[in-house]
This record gives sequence, structure tokens and C-alpha cells, in this order.
Amino acid sequence: MNLTPYPCLLCNSTETSDRLRPGIYSGFSPYGLLTDEQYVALQAQIKYPWLRAALAVACRFGFRKSELVSLRVSQVDLKHRAIRLLPGHTRNDRGRVVVITTDFADLIAECVKGKEPGDPLFTWADGTPINDFRRTWRTLARKAGLPGVLFHDMRLFAVRNMLRAGISKHTAGRISGHSSDWIFDRYDMQDEADLREAA
Repeated sequence: MNLTPYPCLLCNSTETSDRLRPGIYSGFSPYGLLTDEQYVALQAQIKYPWLRAALAVACRFGFRKSELVSLRVSQVDLKHRAIRLLPGHTRNDRGRVVVITTDFADLIAECVKGKEPGDPLFTWADGTPINDFRRTWRTLARKAGLPGVLFHDMRLFAVRNMLRAGISKHTAGRISGHSSDWIFDRYDMQDEADLREAA
């Protein structure tokens, strides 16, 4: 199963460096830009199907944690491999739809199994909705050898990988739900590898 973060589509409705571009958003962990290897290390330590799927979606599309935990089963269309974020349920109140690959659909199908359309997509084994998983995340990060890494870092990881994959800033911003180019640019970090490739 290939869950490394690319490519991805949007419908209408590696090296880590602390030498980052001046003026970027500072609300991330000291790890700055995660590598694909670090993402794989996190996935390897996950024991909960919901967290495996949530991490994959966050790293592919840059969904916010609040957007993930508010998802309902009815917002997932496995037949057409799409996830719908509804207007009024995102940071900028705009809805958006992303199209997922078969590998991602398989992960999400595990979260859908046995649930009704109105049920939360991500739940614990007893059906309790996932609301706050900070303790679970801290434990995962420590086991992966990345103590202090934040779930929000996955949003940065997604934005950077979309741009490196050749996706335009406009399309990447629509996928991640950034409301303006100015905000998007704060997430557009560059590490030393990026600068070497551009030289």
C-alpha cells in the first residue's frame, strides 16, 4: 500500500532543516519540515485504524484536525472515492471536495464499516467519537522517535509536498482550504534540499 503523500486531486464544490524562509508561520514544532521517512515512521507506530486514516488524509490534503474529527460517514463517498467538507464546517466556512486514491479509500472504509450515515467517521473501538487525541498523538510521536512533533505539522507537510509535486499554488490552496495566498505562503516552507534543486 502506497501512502506516501502523492498525487491528489480536487473537485470543484527530504530533509529537515531549521533554515526556513523568513516570515513563515511559526506555529509548528521545531521539526519544521517533516520527511517522508518520518511520516512512514509515524504510520508504522499507529495501532488505531482511525488514526492511520486521519494521518494519511492530513498529510495528503492538509485537513485541519478540527475538520477531520467533525467528519461524518455521509461525507465520504467510497464509490466515487471522495471526501466532502461541508460549508460552515471549515475554518473559512467554505466547503470543499477532495478525491482520494484506492489506497486511501481502503483505509477510510475501515472507519466507515458498521456505521450509519450520521455517525462520526473517526471513533474509538467502542464507537465513542474522537474529539481530543492529544495524549494519543504525543505517545505516537514519542514511539516514532519524534517527540514534540505536532499534528498541525502534517498540514505544512501536505502543502509543501503538493507544491513539490507540481500542483499549482491556487489548486493546492483550494485542497488545503487556505483562504488567501498570504496565509498559504506562510505554510510554503522551503528547506535546503528545495533550494539546491532550484540552483
